[in-house]
Amino acid sequence: MPHTREPRLYGSVSDEKLKRVLEEYNIRPSDYDGPGSFSTLLLSQAPTHGIEMISLVAEIPGYLQGVNPLSIETITRRLARMLDQPIDLAALRDASNEWENQVTAAVEKDAELAATIRKLEEEYDNDLIESEGS
Repeated sequence: MPHTREPRLYGSVSDEKLKRVLEEYNIRPSDYDGPGSFSTLLLSQAPTHGIEMISLVAEIPGYLQGVNPLSIETITRRLARMLDQPIDLAALRDASNEWENQVTAAVEKDAELAATIRKLEEEYDNDLIESEGS
């Protein structure tokens, strides 16, 4: 995903009936297929303990490393809505804006990376259009 777009959220659930919650909050079901993680273990064990669990993951740009305030803000905003808990996101919004400005300034110095990001933006936008059409 490009750093210039809002991260898409993906979710995994401990019980099939929780998939409706993902749909309700516009969270894509995860199709991750790879090594397990601590959250994978918790998801698999939750039903044996009578616990319902949803795990959320935000996309991050593959060309960046480190803390991603935009992804943190996106997950926090969605969780606040899901839990019906108002949260002041001003500090996260400021951090996201500053982060995006810094990344954009760095990208402007690298023509090849800028071209890659334009391609990612086009793919992201096309995916969004296709998703809205479904």
